[in-house]
Amino acid sequence: MEPSVSLRSQQIQAVATAFLRRRPLIVGPPAALLVLLFWRTGMPAAQLSALATVKGSMVAFFLWEAWRYRRRPISQRGLLVSLGLTLIGVALACGLSGGIRSPLLPLLFAPSGLALAAFGTRRAGATILALLVIVSATLAAVSAVGLWPPPAPVAAIIAGCATVVVTALLLAVGIVGLVGAYEQAGWQLGQMRAEVVAESAARPREIEALGARLAHEIKNPLTALKGLVQLEARGVTADSSRRRFAIMEGEVARLEQILHDYLSFSRPPSDLRPQAIAGRALLHDVVAVLEGRADERGVALMTSGEDVVLDADLGLLKQALFNLLANAIEATPPGGQVTARLHATPDGPTIEIIDTGPGMDARILAQLGTPFFTTREGGTGLGVVIARRIARQHGGELAFDSRPGAGTTARLRLPAVAARASS
Repeated sequence: MEPSVSLRSQQIQAVATAFLRRRPLIVGPPAALLVLLFWRTGMPAAQLSALATVKGSMVAFFLWEAWRYRRRPISQRGLLVSLGLTLIGVALACGLSGGIRSPLLPLLFAPSGLALAAFGTRRAGATILALLVIVSATLAAVSAVGLWPPPAPVAAIIAGCATVVVTALLLAVGIVGLVGAYEQAGWQLGQMRAEVVAESAARPREIEALGARLAHEIKNPLTALKGLVQLEARGVTADSSRRRFAIMEGEVARLEQILHDYLSFSRPPSDLRPQAIAGRALLHDVVAVLEGRADERGVALMTSGEDVVLDADLGLLKQALFNLLANAIEATPPGGQVTARLHATPDGPTIEIIDTGPGMDARILAQLGTPFFTTREGGTGLGVVIARRIARQHGGELAFDSRPGAGTTARLRLPAVAARASS
């Protein structure tokens, strides 16, 4: 059962139980007074006796319910049965006092109104409404036969007024209680929802912090291990051993890169330190760092475009471009080309990283930028995430344009205020 449904059921049970405990006090005294009134105004003895029996039985039933539920709540099914029996009892009393012309007729709306307030138009509420229709039709038939006439006019007027008051009291106690219960349930659900949202928001932060701490702790012994491998590799002469040490060193370097990417991703965004940056010089610097990697793969690395001065955080922007260029080099086959191009647009300066690799289809492109999603063996998928975060920190955006067989273009756009013409 959903929490909202369970909570609402509990509130209905609590209000219904309180209503049943109070009902004998609301109904009992007026019932006795009405029987006395009908006796004093000359109601036939047989009719009065039958009516008094029905009224007495109903009050006794109400007293029994109040005693039974003094320490435990009533179930929704129990409430439905109670309201149904009440409706039948009221219908009998109406039938014994004039049928459809009975001054007790307004009492029919107390159990039916409470059923609708508690259950709505669901099966339970519809059952009570169907029962109301049946007893109303039966009372109309009784009136047509004229078996039990209504009381004297004066008694009928007084009884009618008293019945309206009792009906109003019953509806007020029940419906006002249900409204309060629904408000309380809504407040509790709001509190529960707020707690769940807060817990859901805190949980990823805790996991991310734990992962960052673990990665940091692993990084230190890994660095020591790399140094030992390099040291031992210098004294090795056999080709087979040299190859093994080279593989070990490469794997350690790969683990270091994974940890570096993760730590960069999990590190909270720092405050920007914008400065004037010569765009073309920035591209040349980043390309110079990656030229060795590009040469190893047989990929040509080039820069082009306008010379635009950027107002940005130099360290962060370099990190973003390094990640994008490294990904482009890895995606480009030998003989291909990667171009870093800078140009100004009305929306702001744009740096494009264009490769001649195999490109990506729409499915892969849609998942690009998801942490740890990658199509490259040994990759982490965090390079794009970090670059996108840096672009957004600057108020810009990172987008990709790609299709199979046509390469990929990564566009890092900075806001217009981040550029001015180079002097």
